[in-house]
Amino acid sequence: MRINKILLYLVLLIGVSVKAFSQNLTLKVLDDITSKPIVDCHLALSNGAVIISNIEGIITITPETKSITGKLTHVAYKEHYVNISLLPADTVSVRLMPSNILLPEYTLLGKEQRKRYVKMGIKRKRPIKRHPGYTVNGISAQFITNEKPEDDYKIEGVYVYIKENSRPETQFLVSIYEGESVEKEPNKKLKLYGPVLCQTDMVGDHYKISVENENITMPKNGLFIVFEGSPSRNLESETVRKSEQFCYADFVRIGYSSENPQQFLTWHFKKGQWKRFIFPKINARGHNNYVNNPMVYVNLEKINK
Repeated sequence: MRINKILLYLVLLIGVSVKAFSQNLTLKVLDDITSKPIVDCHLALSNGAVIISNIEGIITITPETKSITGKLTHVAYKEHYVNISLLPADTVSVRLMPSNILLPEYTLLGKEQRKRYVKMGIKRKRPIKRHPGYTVNGISAQFITNEKPEDDYKIEGVYVYIKENSRPETQFLVSIYEGESVEKEPNKKLKLYGPVLCQTDMVGDHYKISVENENITMPKNGLFIVFEGSPSRNLESETVRKSEQFCYADFVRIGYSSENPQQFLTWHFKKGQWKRFIFPKINARGHNNYVNNPMVYVNLEKINK
């Protein structure tokens, strides 16, 4: 009986491994300024294979050409390294910066013509010094409340305060979900944008993820900014090996802020389900616990009807 159970377990394990390996990975290469697809972009994989993007900017990585890393190159754009092992079985956007940016002619606008932006989320200029920061690993989500649901807004960008970065090549994924409320878990079916592959060498400042050309409106009930980094693979991941739980070769840390100290805005995806990050208001010593939230906010442009 015991032998039969072991054999059944091995068969299921092999089946899951084959299924995971048989999935294609898709990159959509976009211009970082115009959000238009980039044609004839070369992805050179570490195993020697080269894949070229089509007219829609799509690069499909099949099981036969899977590799750990790759490099995107184009004559008109800066090189961009891709951590393929991080990519989920989904279409992931990668934005490339033009190698030579020509500034267009412009006219100075009067005060009444300038765009006015509204910030929502955790928007302090500086993080808490004594706290090391929020480490982006596995899958997590930060809820942002719509503070003015009576008005309509277009999202110009997502801003994340990078407090620490293990290496300039460290990458992570970002998605935007429509939220139902801070008490309800993130729902992948309500995804508005992403995932987009992010990489930055900045430290001590806000990193911008531009979505101005995506025409995303701020949901009335708020939204989730979903982060994904090593070691987890994707939102369908059921388990993470114990050897990976405490071994993070690459990491990015987001600064913490004491803004909104009584709100629990963070969710974590562990063992196949979302869990809200909540701890008792009174700690073991009888003192009040104050919540520190990751410094993530959205910049919004009001839509005039």
